[in-house]
This record gives sequence, structure tokens and C-alpha cells, in this order.
Amino acid sequence: MKNTLLSILTVIFTIFLLEIFLIYNHYTPNYQTYDFDINGTINIVNDNPNDFYTDKRNKTVLLGDSFTVNKVCAHNDKDFVSIIQNKLNDENTAYYNFASLADSPPEYLNITNHLKNDIKSLIVVLYYNDIFIGQKTCKTMRNLEKFGYGLPNKCNEIYTTGIDNSNNNIIKKIDNFLEFKVKTYRLIKEASVNIPYISSFFNRKSWTNLYLDVQSDENIFFIKILKDIKDLSILHNFDLTFTYFPDVVYLEADNPSIDDWNSFINQAKKYEIIIADPWNFFMTNKDASNMSWSLVDDHPNCKANSIMAKYLMKEVL
Repeated sequence: MKNTLLSILTVIFTIFLLEIFLIYNHYTPNYQTYDFDINGTINIVNDNPNDFYTDKRNKTVLLGDSFTVNKVCAHNDKDFVSIIQNKLNDENTAYYNFASLADSPPEYLNITNHLKNDIKSLIVVLYYNDIFIGQKTCKTMRNLEKFGYGLPNKCNEIYTTGIDNSNNNIIKKIDNFLEFKVKTYRLIKEASVNIPYISSFFNRKSWTNLYLDVQSDENIFFIKILKDIKDLSILHNFDLTFTYFPDVVYLEADNPSIDDWNSFINQAKKYEIIIADPWNFFMTNKDASNMSWSLVDDHPNCKANSIMAKYLMKEVL
């Protein structure tokens, strides 16, 4: 009995020490950010919108989610947008990072619709979970209804119940809680999420199904949002590039998200939407199979941001 109790206490103490280490390892520095109020939605962005409106240069805006915000690297200008700004900004050209901690492409449409008359070009950096329709998706689309954009079918139920595919059963609710509250759990999850059998227990598996099922509501809606942004670019005469940030936690040839991206890229081509693919560039230039912030975070580290900046400057800009 004593040995059993001692073993249990040893495990608990080890987990406690690991948790302390992971909290320190996950350190996120503070840096200057700005509120960007668009149609009643507050976006926390890296660059000052007031500067943007008074800037008379040719302006390129980069949009995306937390991968493009990139808190850890942005505080010392090592995020990929800051690298581009430092190298390419001049008396005639300016780049702005208006990415926000968004979880869905309607944020990109909302900002594009707001800035459409003030930009020369737009780069939209997608990420794997952009296909997901959640509560924030529906809230943003409600704000866009006054501009003639319609809600996806799923939003009527989600908006009423507050339930989406991320919290529709008790296991997912527990998973969500542990992922944000317990770093040790996040470590185990990040280490196992790309293992084929284990990944089936996480939301990533449902994303795969949505990408491969071209008739899914999510797939159709994702394509529609990209098409709406493209239509704005044609109507208001600004250049447009879609690309994506690869899964930096697992930069290996058998990364399970590659087939999903390839399927979606081919699907988008049918609607004359071109998505620039940085995967091969990352595979050629990476120096590790895992290029994430820390042991418990799947966001790109500064080396990965450097690769993304080089890709955009070489292949897009």
C-alpha cells in the first residue's frame, strides 16, 4: 500500500514539475497591439489602423489568424510580416498586418470589405482549421448580412444553441477545458495529434473529413468566402493572393494535412481560385521536423516565420 501511494505521489509531483516547466516554456511576451473596430467587431491587430488611413503609399494588407499575428515573434519584429516590412517597405510601398485572433475566413471577408478601396494588394494566409464553422463564424456572418452576404445553413442552429462541432459532446468539452488549462495535457495532445489512430479522437480528424468531402457545408462555405473575396478584388481592382501556413508541428512528407490541402486546392481551382502552395518550399528550407513555438503550442516559431517571409518574397511579392 505504501509503495502504491508513493508511486502515485511521485507521478503527481512529476506532473506538477512538468506543468511548471511548460508554463515557463510557453512564455508569451507583451507587445504593442491595436484595436481595429470593423462593423462592430473588435480585431486586435499588430499594426496601427490610424497610420494605414493616413498612409498615401501603395498598401498591401496581410490577413490571417493567430499564425499571422504570431505573438511570440512579433514582439521583436521576427514575425513574417515584420520581416517583409523591414525589407520591402519604402517611400512608395507599405505592408500592413491586420491579421487577428480569428478562427474563420469571414473575418478575412469582413476586413477586405472594409478596406477594399484603400489597398493595392491583399494576401490572405489561410490555416488548416479555417474550414471549421463555429460560433464566431456565424457572428461575423451576421454582421455581414447587411452587405448582402448570407449565413451558412449551419449557423441558424449554432447561433441559437451556441453549440458547434467543437463542443457538441461531453468528451469535446472536457478536451477543450484541459487543452487550455493544463499544459501537460496539451503536450500529450500535440505529441500525438498526428498519429493516425490517435488523431481520430481529436477535432483534426473531423477537419480532414470536411476537406475531402467537397459537398460538406463547410467545404462549400469556405470556397464561397474565398470567391467573395476574389469578387471584391476584381470589382475594386486590387491584387489578391491566397496561400496557407503549413502545419509546423509535423513538417514531414507524410503529414496528414497535405492530402487535405491538395484536395481543397484542386477544388478551389474549379472556381478559378488559386491557392499558392508553400509546402515544398518549407520542406526544402526547414531545419527541424517540429518548428512550433514551444512544446505545447503549434504556432510557428521565428525560424518558421523566416521561411514564410522568404517564400512570400520569392514566390508572391
